[in-house]
Amino acid sequence: KVQSTKYKGIRVSKAWATRQELYYGFSVLSFRVRNEREISQKKADFSGKNLRNDDTNLLQPTNEFVVKENGNDTKLILQYKVTKGQQILIKTGISTVDADAALNNLQVENPSWDFEKIKQQANNSWEKELRKIEVASPQTSPKERENLVVFYTALYHCMIHPSILNDVDGRYKGRDGKIHKAEGFNYYTVFSLWDTHRALHPLLNIIDKKRSHDFIITFLKQFEQSGRLPMWELWNNETNCMIGFHSVSVILDAYRKQVITKEELQQLWPAVKAEAMSNRFGLDKFREKGFLSVEDESESVSKTAEYSYDMWCVSEIANELNLKEDEKYFRKYTNAWQELQNPETGFMQPRKNGNWLIPFSPFEVNNNYTEANAWQYSFFHPHDTSRLFLIDSLFKVSNKTSGRSQADITGLIGQYAHGNEPSHNYIYLLNNESRIKYLKYVYDNFYTNKPDGLIGNEDCGQMSAWYVMSALGFYQTCPGAKTISSGLPLFNKTFIHLENGKSIDILKKQTNTKLNQIIFFNDQKNSKELHYTTKDFLTAPIIKTKVTKPFIDSIGIEITDIQKTDDNNTKIFYSYNNDVFKEYSKPFYIKNNAEVKAFIKNGISSSNTSTAHFYKRPHNYSIQLNCKYNKQYTADGDDGIIDGQYGDLDWRKGGWQGFQAQDFEAIIDIKEVKQVSEISANFLQDTRSWILFPKKVEFYISTDNINFTLVETVENKISASDYNNQTQKIKIQIQKENTGGRYIKVKAYNYGKLPEWHAGKGDDAFIFIDEIEIK
Repeated sequence: KVQSTKYKGIRVSKAWATRQELYYGFSVLSFRVRNEREISQKKADFSGKNLRNDDTNLLQPTNEFVVKENGNDTKLILQYKVTKGQQILIKTGISTVDADAALNNLQVENPSWDFEKIKQQANNSWEKELRKIEVASPQTSPKERENLVVFYTALYHCMIHPSILNDVDGRYKGRDGKIHKAEGFNYYTVFSLWDTHRALHPLLNIIDKKRSHDFIITFLKQFEQSGRLPMWELWNNETNCMIGFHSVSVILDAYRKQVITKEELQQLWPAVKAEAMSNRFGLDKFREKGFLSVEDESESVSKTAEYSYDMWCVSEIANELNLKEDEKYFRKYTNAWQELQNPETGFMQPRKNGNWLIPFSPFEVNNNYTEANAWQYSFFHPHDTSRLFLIDSLFKVSNKTSGRSQADITGLIGQYAHGNEPSHNYIYLLNNESRIKYLKYVYDNFYTNKPDGLIGNEDCGQMSAWYVMSALGFYQTCPGAKTISSGLPLFNKTFIHLENGKSIDILKKQTNTKLNQIIFFNDQKNSKELHYTTKDFLTAPIIKTKVTKPFIDSIGIEITDIQKTDDNNTKIFYSYNNDVFKEYSKPFYIKNNAEVKAFIKNGISSSNTSTAHFYKRPHNYSIQLNCKYNKQYTADGDDGIIDGQYGDLDWRKGGWQGFQAQDFEAIIDIKEVKQVSEISANFLQDTRSWILFPKKVEFYISTDNINFTLVETVENKISASDYNNQTQKIKIQIQKENTGGRYIKVKAYNYGKLPEWHAGKGDDAFIFIDEIEIK
């Protein structure tokens, strides 16, 4: 019996997932082909091995090795003696448990060295999976055959992730870092739920119920181990990437399609409720206010829209479990998206400090939306399509965007972006004629049998799942709902072969009613879907001012009803600095710092409360910027860095001025010559986002704005490779007497080009600043 040479080890890395431990074991075997019928095998002739760092520093050989990330490229080099005609075979097993488990996986799953056998096993496995959907009609033309290739490529993509994480013996490392054993199910990883809740999971809940059931049990285990349902989980790490808590959407859809039982739904309820009641990513503010404003959270519009949908899912689950109080509580948040729909523009628009964010352009890509602009998010309320404004215009306007460059916005038809997920159900919101027109265009142009055949990021199968469902002739515009929309089938006849032995026949001329009956299994007793009326929903009022910055002397305040309700019973009430609420009748002025709250009330209900804070400038300084800030990062204008208000650590809220590929220089006029004892400037560093502290900061003083004296230079001592999101106030204390002046100059030197170790190596770094203070 020929023995192979075996190795085992661990690789620990830190990237998107904060800690990825990959145990591995692999075997190496040498063989020589003598003729077509005979293969001579022998143990590989090992001559040495070593570890190299940067191809220079040799490390001592060892039978078991550990390769850890240390900022350098680390390579394992295995050296063998080979002769002409000799080949090397290598096979590898992996595990999250330990290296011995990796070798055991290898031995159980691939005990032989028969490459052709393994290849055929893989082929048979994929053939079985891909036959779950069978295109029965013949494909005769080149275009029809290409459609078939694209369809099955898409179906293949739908089955790559999520992927099994547990070993052959069921063991896996859980979210708590401990070893657990999956019994009766497979434990999965890679849940890109912001993307995949839209079409991939609704599709798999139909064609792959066993795996989908295991996904949900994995959700439950992750909650038990970490206190969280997955958001964007990767290799047992929560990456906290993207927004929403869309695991609840997957759970609801799985129940509605009978993937999980009511008893299992009951077991999941504590996890579902805990997720909805968490305080992550502004959910506490969302529940408190009923929506999110710019000052509450970055990407506030998108988060409000997606939380609104997620809360609908939670309320539906509560309803299925007959939890009336919970259902009522969560239901009130399902209309939250309306709070941001400005009837004057028709768009979902950011609110800031009680008012709308101004200026506003629906074409602008900025940090108030997630990988999108107002066009691409204003129709995202899948659970309530009773109020759709401008949906036809979405496909007809210019396809040009403004603002931040966003690589994810691709596949544009007007402002409809098929290459990114928020737009994915919008074609199905059109009337039938327009729906068919744009589906044809997407089929022909955005999915082709070419290396670049997908118009956008595949995102763990979501892009392909859209195509698979649409090609079958339907799409679920609201995951979790018990209705679907008909579309444009690509094939005359297809069969969906279900795991229970039954098949769903889909004909090109099949009706939407028939599809609803056969796919959504309407035999669930006492299972009903709630439809919430929005006509009586009162939106929180707008608190308007002529300027959005801190005021100097006084400021006028006006409170208006967004809906312009023409009803004598509808009235606005407001309070000033937590005073008693009183009825609003006319605009008023304030002269000092103040908090103003307002709500609307009629004979039936009350709106959410709008809150605005107004600040009086601590001085009348003026500023001259000798540099140009990025138009996305303005801090509301030049005065924004001397207005007495600090930017938030979450810089995406907009309170910082950002300067890229240039030094920062500003001159502050304090209006008269004064003795100066302290000057400070506050900076931010978020290395992952190209924002680095300046290399050094210089402070100058002048009496005439012409001749400046350098008072002090402060060198930055925090490394650019410190990935903590942090702020640093760089300041000087002036001890000298008669160090007075009227003009203060602050100059901060940009880091420059990002270094080799940075993901954006060679790109230009940003300086972010807010605020400059003088004492």
